[in-house]
Amino acid sequence: MELLNKHRLKILLLLLFIFSILILLQFDNIDRDLFLHNIQVYGFLYSFLIVIVSGFSYFEQKSKELAHRRFENYHKLIHYVSSGHDTNGNLMKITSQVAYIYELKNFKEYKEVTSLTLKYLKVCWCKDSNLTDEAKNDLISSVEHVIKDLAEK
Repeated sequence: MELLNKHRLKILLLLLFIFSILILLQFDNIDRDLFLHNIQVYGFLYSFLIVIVSGFSYFEQKSKELAHRRFENYHKLIHYVSSGHDTNGNLMKITSQVAYIYELKNFKEYKEVTSLTLKYLKVCWCKDSNLTDEAKNDLISSVEHVIKDLAEK
């Protein structure tokens, strides 16, 4: 949809350029040199506007790509923290999980869902009989610290 709007803007600019030339041609007493000069000026302005529109389009696309990558990275971190397993399915060490929990602080756009998820995981880890008390304490203290940081921001 956005691509269609960008093409519409370019077409509109081209039509404006052509319309300007047609208006200039309506004058019978127009000087040929002045007419050619105006065509060059309009051509330059049209090219300049196309470059600006293309530049905005490029930066908008890059911004969306970056947001999508952040979204994917966030969900990977949440998966690692909640499952306790890495991408290969291997059990992670508690230090890795704690590091991933702290990394979640950098995703401020998801702070509400991060807080809810970490609170839920905290309850789950308290009930998990497979975790040692030391591991539970490490995970819970890191969760509490991150939740506190997210609440302050």
